Amino acid sequence: MDFITILSYRARVIHAIIIVCAIFVSYKIYTAQATAIASLNQSKEIEIKKNALFSTIIDSEKKMAVFKKFINSKDISTIIKRIGVISNDSKVLINSIKPLEKLEFEIYSQHKFALAITADTYKAAAEFIKNLENSPDVYHIDNAAITPVNKEDSSENVTMELVVSTFLLK
Repeated sequence: MDFITILSYRARVIHAIIIVCAIFVSYKIYTAQATAIASLNQSKEIEIKKNALFSTIIDSEKKMAVFKKFINSKDISTIIKRIGVISNDSKVLINSIKPLEKLEFEIYSQHKFALAITADTYKAAAEFIKNLENSPDVYHIDNAAITPVNKEDSSENVTMELVVSTFLLK
């Protein structure tokens, strides 16, 4: 083997080593970039899920604001007027309405009223309670006591003592 053949052979070996090193470095760069892309895609999916959740929360807050505006659109005089309209529709007579305690809670306040009503029949009294609880103003009957005015004829003229609650959101 002469010297020129050895140099030629050595150059080929060096070129082969350089090519193998280049392939190895290229592979390492490719796998690092593939891992980074996979990580970015996973982060993207997480952010899409977060955005969907935030959209749901924002929609809920908007609905809550509308509901809160609707619920909080009442004061004592408005409540008394609305209960009066409900009593007229149910054909009962309100003898008295008096505000009771106001209870404060973390996210709402509860306002209670004592009502004394007179009705011609039990059916009219029950109709009043049904209309009051089905009202969009959110009334809740806490206590009800029904007594007939005439003990002998229990189907005519009844009086009712009610404790009614309504709620305001904070």
